[in-house]
Amino acid sequence: MKLLDIINEEADNNLTPKDRKKANLIYKTFKKGKFKPSEGSYSIYEYELPDEYWLSNDDESGNPIVVLTMNPQQRMKMYLNIAGHISYVEREGHHSLYKWMEGEIQKKFKYSNVDIVF
Repeated sequence: MKLLDIINEEADNNLTPKDRKKANLIYKTFKKGKFKPSEGSYSIYEYELPDEYWLSNDDESGNPIVVLTMNPQQRMKMYLNIAGHISYVEREGHHSLYKWMEGEIQKKFKYSNVDIVF
């Protein structure tokens, strides 16, 4: 557990060791990523998820759930990369852009039968 700080490891959240291991692996895999808004676009949006998160499970689907921390210092970071020039995108004033990115990230996790809550 040196790579990521996993918090709230409660035994009563009904996660099996197998599901916990799977959720941690998926989180590490998708912790950083990139999206192009459209085909042929020169801009690429990059993201980095925070180090702190909780693990739980969905009572309905049985899928593990990754819940990101509410610590404002540990939010998802987003960058805009236009032809190699990278700039940080502030959350304030770009809420719809962040919501789009969160939706794209949720799709990635969903393909692995793991849910993520921002």
